[in-house]
Amino acid sequence: MQKDLDRLEGDYLGNESKYHSLNIQSEINEVLSSFAVTELAYKSSADKKLSGQFKCYHDWFNSYISEQEAKLKTLRVGQKEAKVESDVNSSQISLFNNLLRILQTKAKSGGGQQQLNNQGEDRLVL
Repeated sequence: MQKDLDRLEGDYLGNESKYHSLNIQSEINEVLSSFAVTELAYKSSADKKLSGQFKCYHDWFNSYISEQEAKLKTLRVGQKEAKVESDVNSSQISLFNNLLRILQTKAKSGGGQQQLNNQGEDRLVL
C-alpha cells in the first residue's frame, strides 16, 4: 500500500513538473510568435522598419547583446581593479595586525615606558 502511495506521489509530482514546464514553454512560444507577427507587420509596412533605429527584432537583439557585452567588459575591468586593490589592502591589514601584536606584546612585557605627552595623555614610548 505504501509503495503504491509513493509511486502515485512521484507520478503526481512528475506530472505537475511537466505541466509547469509546458505552461512556461507555451508562454515563450506565444511571445516569440507575437514577435514574428509584429516584425512581419513592420516589414510589410511602407517604411519597413520596426523603429527609427532598427529594421527588425534581429537587429534590435544584436544591438542589445553588444550593449550588454560592453557593460560586461567594463564590469570585468572594475572587478580586476578591485581584486588588485583588495590584495594590496589585505597585505596592509596584515602588516598592521602584525605591528599591533608586536606593540601589545611589548606593552605587556613592560618594554615600553609610559610618558605623558604635551596634552596630558598617557602614551607608550618605544
